[in-house]
Amino acid sequence: MIEECVMMIDYYDHDCPAFIYYTEINNIIIFNDFDVALCNAYPAQSHFFETTLDRVLDILIMQDTLVNDDIEILNEFIN
Repeated sequence: MIEECVMMIDYYDHDCPAFIYYTEINNIIIFNDFDVALCNAYPAQSHFFETTLDRVLDILIMQDTLVNDDIEILNEFIN
C-alpha cells in the first residue's frame, strides 16, 4: 500500500483528499486500504477517516514500522 500511495501522490498531489480505511481487531486499529476522495466521492467502506494522501502515507509508514518491529508480538496478540 505504501508504494501505491507514493504513486497516487505523484499523480494527484500530496494534499489530495483521501479516505483511509481501517478494521479493529482486539481493540487494535489496522489500516487496511485507502482511496482518493475526489468529486464528492463516497467512502467504499464503513470504517474510515478523511485526510490527505500525504497523511495516509505517514500513517502507512508508521504502521509498517510498528508491525515490522513487533510482528511476533502482534501475531500473538491477534491470535
